[in-house]
Amino acid sequence: MKRSFIVKSIIVLSLIFSGLANVANSAEQKPFNSAELEKFIVDYSVMTKWKSPEGRYVGNLSNPWVMAGMQYDETFAKSLKEKGWDVDRYFYLLNHVRQGMMQERSQRRAKMLDDKINKQMAEMAKRMAAQQKRFEAQQQEQNKRAAAWIKDQLEAQKQQVRNNPYMHPLQKKSILEFLNHSSSEARWVSAPPESYEQAQNRANAQQKAWEESYRQSIKNNPNIPVQQKIAILEGLDRANQPVEVIPPAVMPTQKEMMARMQEQRKNWLELQIAQVKSNPSYSEDRKNKIIKRLQNFSKQVINGHDGESFNGIPASEKSLIKKNFSRLADMLKVK
Repeated sequence: MKRSFIVKSIIVLSLIFSGLANVANSAEQKPFNSAELEKFIVDYSVMTKWKSPEGRYVGNLSNPWVMAGMQYDETFAKSLKEKGWDVDRYFYLLNHVRQGMMQERSQRRAKMLDDKINKQMAEMAKRMAAQQKRFEAQQQEQNKRAAAWIKDQLEAQKQQVRNNPYMHPLQKKSILEFLNHSSSEARWVSAPPESYEQAQNRANAQQKAWEESYRQSIKNNPNIPVQQKIAILEGLDRANQPVEVIPPAVMPTQKEMMARMQEQRKNWLELQIAQVKSNPSYSEDRKNKIIKRLQNFSKQVINGHDGESFNGIPASEKSLIKKNFSRLADMLKVK
């Protein structure tokens, strides 16, 4: 049972590390420079046309995946050495150039998508602002016309009341007061729209005025017993108490989350190494190879992405790949 678990763990590790095919060698290699990259670009195009001296078919070497598989071809390695290449070094460049190109292409596509979305959002915001401006202008014009019409109608009604010889003076006074009040209210028709803060303040003032009026009506009501008045007023006081706001839980920063993930990975890898060491079914040589591979990857986990390297690609290599992106894309048939 334990052996089965360890075997399954090793299979999982193999899948995880499959993208780091040359981790052991890469750990011993220094980052390539511009001269090496230039030689690689020139020689790569030549090596894609390489033919086996035995006449056997090796596949289309223009395909980077096929080229990567030539690392273990002895006759191909001999041809590389004739061109002045160390075999591991040549395939180190191939591996890092391919990974770097995938990262750079992904970043460029993401940037293009972001730029496109930002442009569309800016155009949409511009259109909406223009539409809002036109709507507000039309609304103001309509409000002005409506206010003028209401004013004319009210003035006409006032004139009719004043000139009516059959209406009692007290009735005239009452009607004119109502019409004057209506005239003062009509000015809101053409008033500029309130902001959210203004509307909120007005609503709060109205709410406060209503509460004060209600309190006063309770206090002045002779039909309500004193104890009941006190209970009602205390209930109002409790209702007006501010709601306790529970602050949200503090979310960890991105740096803290990355540190936690790094620690979890480190602990998991250490557990795998301990299981490999304690497995009696492995030879010492096999244990050492597996542990070395685990330790190399564990170093990347512990060190994290410090800006000098990302996914095994040093920053200096990424810069060279970015600078020569078009040439490398054409060379690797990347679109």
